[in-house]
Amino acid sequence: MSSSSLAAISLSQVTDQLHQYGSSLQGEHRLAVHALLEALEDGLRGTLSPHYHLSAIDPGVGKSLTVATFLKVWKELGFNPSSSILIGLSRLEEIRTYLQAAGLDRQDVAVLTSKPEFNELGAPEDQYGSAPIMFTTQQMIERRTRDRLFAEADEFHYKGRPRALRVWDESLVPAEQLTVSVDELGTLPIATRRQSPAYAAAVQSMLPGLWELKDGEKFTIPANLADAPARSRSSIGSAALIEDLTRMAGQEVTAVHIALGDVHLLGVGQPLPNDFTPVVILDASGRVRSTYDVWEAAGGPLRRLPSATKDYSNLRVHLWERAVGRVAMRTPGAVEDVVDALAEIIAEDGKSEWLVVHYNDQPFQPLLRDSVRPEQRDRLHFLTWGMHHGTNAFADCKKVVLIGQLTYGALGYRALAAACGASVDDEDVQDELRVGEYRHHLLQALTRASARHSRNGLAGTCTAYVVASPNIGARGLLREVFPGCMVERWSPDVPEVGGRAGQLLELLEQARAQRVPEVAKSELRTALGLTTSNFSRLLKQRDVLRYLNSRGLRVDRYAIAVPPGFETYLGGGFTVNELDDEPQIDAAVD
Repeated sequence: MSSSSLAAISLSQVTDQLHQYGSSLQGEHRLAVHALLEALEDGLRGTLSPHYHLSAIDPGVGKSLTVATFLKVWKELGFNPSSSILIGLSRLEEIRTYLQAAGLDRQDVAVLTSKPEFNELGAPEDQYGSAPIMFTTQQMIERRTRDRLFAEADEFHYKGRPRALRVWDESLVPAEQLTVSVDELGTLPIATRRQSPAYAAAVQSMLPGLWELKDGEKFTIPANLADAPARSRSSIGSAALIEDLTRMAGQEVTAVHIALGDVHLLGVGQPLPNDFTPVVILDASGRVRSTYDVWEAAGGPLRRLPSATKDYSNLRVHLWERAVGRVAMRTPGAVEDVVDALAEIIAEDGKSEWLVVHYNDQPFQPLLRDSVRPEQRDRLHFLTWGMHHGTNAFADCKKVVLIGQLTYGALGYRALAAACGASVDDEDVQDELRVGEYRHHLLQALTRASARHSRNGLAGTCTAYVVASPNIGARGLLREVFPGCMVERWSPDVPEVGGRAGQLLELLEQARAQRVPEVAKSELRTALGLTTSNFSRLLKQRDVLRYLNSRGLRVDRYAIAVPPGFETYLGGGFTVNELDDEPQIDAAVD
């Protein structure tokens, strides 16, 4: 490619801008940025192969700057080569960022969202087809191309033809995950009987056999359920359920047993049509998320561009391994123990801004605010899991706390496996996805803070306090996700306990020191001289519960044991689609 190419000019300007910020573009970072620019230019020229081209550049290295500069240079060259581009974003506010950074005028762009105030940032609707650049949301692309080819979605066209290049900003899961609860399906006959007696009867006749399905058993949804009653006359909950069932009609689905007889049906949709390629995916998690590996192994049309990983030598991680899943945090005193440990550390820090990522159903925010000095409260900032990505608002927080981890449960990982083209029954794939999703969320959450910054490939100075469940290998995963970081053990003291409770804790400590995986309750009762009822009461004492949580021990029917790994999400889990449902996303405001 000649030195005057669009990619070469853009690379020069990106390098100059980084130099102005006191940084440089060298080694693998320069290679990754250059490869991304070349893929973008090839897409405009129509020479990019019909694949999904994954660019995995760590947060803060300059992915957004690179794309914005490419658009800016393309405009400066009179939009030569004469072509078009469709950019699918995950957050509406990114549209303003791109417009400003690329210096684009209103007539240069079309903006297609469900929000009029954003659409008005671009050309009028009747001129969409004349604007070389179109911004929309990923959810809008998925909805408008559902059950039809991209070539048929003329709202995305440029001068009567599909736009030459498509850019997908952030993670892409290759297919949509469809799941319905059989219990919820049981509510449809009464919800639809008056409006559509035939539909209600069809659902009702299907229901008895669904509860009899074994875990992993296949079942074909009757094709006549595609003739659903009008959505406008259904309740919101029923409408969503009917829509999912309609999309499953005629499809073979898999029964998944959660617990207590709760059965879900798992299917796969196809949100992006087969002719949607070529696509450039911009995903900072691309190097750590296993979805791409599974998709690729299943024969997915994925091509990897050179990636860029930062040096995280300036990141210091304090790791506290204790039971901290959603279920464990419901144990009396568990939240308070974590809050007390954090408040003690924050009290020693007089100036730093803190970012705390926590579960949305636990009162960490009010409890922690009440536990620190009044003058420190304004320096505490909070995000919840599920809202922990896609914002730079906390990039100046040099202290970050991650409480727990996002896990999807049995249903979620099997659904994700199916969406990536793998078998829902392949346990190895599920394990691979479980670890990969943990890495993905770890990278996204921690780089909301100052580790996001980058200078000459070196991440910004940051101190992290990570509270993670035992036996998930958090120490190794941290070092894998953040190469060069320092991981230290953080073990807040467990209060001294006397009496029989103290004796029980001493016995359990001895077992831990000897790496005994489990201790029989009968042996502990005998050693303590307690009856079964008194021993059960002892296990419910607050100090004992705090100890069990802090050590990550699980009380089973016959023993006290070390749990095997990731804790199942309460209620069986959720899908990645549900995780990504956040207020900033266009789909949530339709």
